[in-house]
Amino acid sequence: MRLCNELVEIQIDEVGKTEFRMQPIQYKHIIDPQNLAGSDLSKIFLVTVTSQNTCRHIILIGDSHSMGEHCALLENHMLTVLLNDVIIQLDLTDCSLVRARELDWLGCNFELHKIESDYLIYGEIFISRLNRNLEKLWGFSGKNIFASVTGKQAFELGTNAIRLYDFLGNFYEIDFAGKRIRSQMT
Repeated sequence: MRLCNELVEIQIDEVGKTEFRMQPIQYKHIIDPQNLAGSDLSKIFLVTVTSQNTCRHIILIGDSHSMGEHCALLENHMLTVLLNDVIIQLDLTDCSLVRARELDWLGCNFELHKIESDYLIYGEIFISRLNRNLEKLWGFSGKNIFASVTGKQAFELGTNAIRLYDFLGNFYEIDFAGKRIRSQMT
């Protein structure tokens, strides 16, 4: 995954566990919010930060369900990353962990999106909104997991609403306050 703005460029790549275990000393910044290093249930990611002709590396360690296409957001020098059931914020000026929050709801979390000044998390069981400090504002769940077997897109973030299909084919549309606008049950 590649992210960039006028201040910094980020590249996030998965790193092999063998490669990491053989040379962990080369990584000055290791962020492991759940202490999963060495676990077979972990994934390791190399975050390459390039700014002002300098290149730094950060290792992120998350559980084995971490990462996807929409797992990180870059805002100025702040990188927010969803590592399945943990969300973290990194200050890229010094590669430090600003905050980490363990998400205490069930199921896997797939995507992280920005709505207004907050964050939206698309999860298997919950759609949740967090504020800038990663505190939960609301959560919404359906009758089953948010996955579609009918070929319809299970999660769609619109300009004013979120549209969802669950595994049973039920449709939900909610606003950005987490309130149901409409639904259609099968």
